[in-house]
Amino acid sequence: MTNIESKYYDMIKESIENMTASEQIELHNNYCEEINNMNSYIYSMDDFDEIMNGMTPWEIARTCYYGDFCPAHDYFTFNGYENAVSFDFPDEQIFISDIADYIIRNEDSLYNDEIQDLLDEMTEEIMNEEEEENENED
Repeated sequence: MTNIESKYYDMIKESIENMTASEQIELHNNYCEEINNMNSYIYSMDDFDEIMNGMTPWEIARTCYYGDFCPAHDYFTFNGYENAVSFDFPDEQIFISDIADYIIRNEDSLYNDEIQDLLDEMTEEIMNEEEEENENED
């Protein structure tokens, strides 16, 4: 990672840390879609019936029993065995460093306008640095 990328990596991490829980979840879920890791997708407990639609009562009971599930929590996801795992604090399930690294390496804002602005600034700064280097070589 270049010095400029490292600087913007830190800025993106800070931006994510300052997001609301729902903004972090949206960004995290977009990240999960991009890396094809739907097992880590975070759902609101309000969406439980919709997510479990099509499952038999036995499948739902098994999924909750073998997971770490409490219906009083605000959010849930699925573990590697497709069992439901619930929690109240989504930031414990979101790995900000991994998301920021993905954003920098792929120049992908994950549909977040604030992060896109930072990526645009980073690109402009890199281009300006390259232009300066080219001018100095001449």
